[in-house]
Amino acid sequence: AVANIGTITSATANSTNSNTGNSDLGSGVYYFEGYFYTPQGNKIYRSRDAITWGICNTPSTMDGASRMAFGNGIFVCIASTSGHSASNSILISTDGVNFSFISTAPITTIQGLEDIAFGNGYFVVTGKPSVSTTTAIYRSNDGINWSAGSHPSLSTLSFVVNSGSYRDWE
Repeated sequence: AVANIGTITSATANSTNSNTGNSDLGSGVYYFEGYFYTPQGNKIYRSRDAITWGICNTPSTMDGASRMAFGNGIFVCIASTSGHSASNSILISTDGVNFSFISTAPITTIQGLEDIAFGNGYFVVTGKPSVSTTTAIYRSNDGINWSAGSHPSLSTLSFVVNSGSYRDWE
């Protein structure tokens, strides 16, 4: 079940919220499958009406939850953690309530995941490449198995535009 954290009003949304103890509502608000989501720090918040928010179940070591996407019946969240592949942690959920880390560390050539989007049947993540590679973009149709792509001229891809189309790199 999702724990209820109380009501967030417009007066408290941009200042410290006494229900969460945090100073903002995270990196953005997403709408998937009839619910609003906002990943923030070590929590992912969920609401049906964007007034009353609950906390999804996430691993206790999760920190730095920043972006989310939904597709193919799967919720995917990028985050950083202590003890989990530095800042390249990916969480998945099939019910939008219970999130867990994927068991593999597929994205080893990115120093930090920056963004995620879903379109054309694929999740796409971007970030800053490590020194030894120019690969800064990966894709997956299930959120678990990731394939590397490349961008010949950018050293950092910090966002993905979810327009429903992209150039295939195969």
